[in-house]
Amino acid sequence: DPRYNIAPWNLHYRGQHISFNTADGCMLYAGQPVVFYHFSGMALTAMMDDTFTISPYQTRYSLIDFPRLRSAYQDYRRKLAAANTHLYFELPYGFSFFSNGVPISGWMRMAYARMSRATRRVTVESDVESDSLAFQLTVANPFSTASQGSVWSWLFTPLQRYGGILHDGIVCGGVLTTNIVVKLSEILQ
Repeated sequence: DPRYNIAPWNLHYRGQHISFNTADGCMLYAGQPVVFYHFSGMALTAMMDDTFTISPYQTRYSLIDFPRLRSAYQDYRRKLAAANTHLYFELPYGFSFFSNGVPISGWMRMAYARMSRATRRVTVESDVESDSLAFQLTVANPFSTASQGSVWSWLFTPLQRYGGILHDGIVCGGVLTTNIVVKLSEILQ
């Protein structure tokens, strides 16, 4: 249904079918109500003249290309201002810290993404027991530091804890110190 997921990135084939009824505030696609339109990257302070770029992420279109969208963008901007959305721009990003307050760095995100792809493949392709590391990591809250099967514990627990899944570690005073991320990252590369 073309009334769903209308966005700046697909206006080249959907834009000519869009209109906006200022009387009732309804955006229409070929005369039918639009279900969802992405106002992607809408700047509240931008000038709404003919050169207004519809999205900072998709700069090939301006309102001069789709003049029937002007009223929709003006209406949306009025609604954002009325809802005081500018106050939310000051809030910190909600997914940049673990539950214990430690910032999540780029290498942690990359390791988790690689691990997620690998463990999803393992759990889909085979019967994995619910107490296994692979299973725990596919269902774990990635931001929690509380549980044993959490991403946090996976990142910072020595290898021997996982019963030989990855057994190459650096022995330092009798304790394996290489963490599982380093080894898994090497294996997945």
